[in-house]
Amino acid sequence: MGKVPRGNEFSGVFVGITEVGRLVGRTAKTLRRWEKERLVVPMRDAQGRRRYSEDDIARCKELARHARAAQYSSRKLGDIIPHQLSLLEAIDD
Repeated sequence: MGKVPRGNEFSGVFVGITEVGRLVGRTAKTLRRWEKERLVVPMRDAQGRRRYSEDDIARCKELARHARAAQYSSRKLGDIIPHQLSLLEAIDD
């Protein structure tokens, strides 16, 4: 099993799914879904466990950032659209 390095240094170190989830703020379930969708595909160790490289972790961080932005946008749209519909109804009356 790879050691988690000090700070943000991951050069040459492979990290397990639980640690990657903690680092990027996503669940292991989400990371598995990303793998199923081939958004990030970690290597496997001899026991079949996922091992994330430095590049994999960077990709996961990027995906998490985009997911947070999309979630925020969806929430905002959910607030804006009903307001716009009520304005259109008022104009139509």
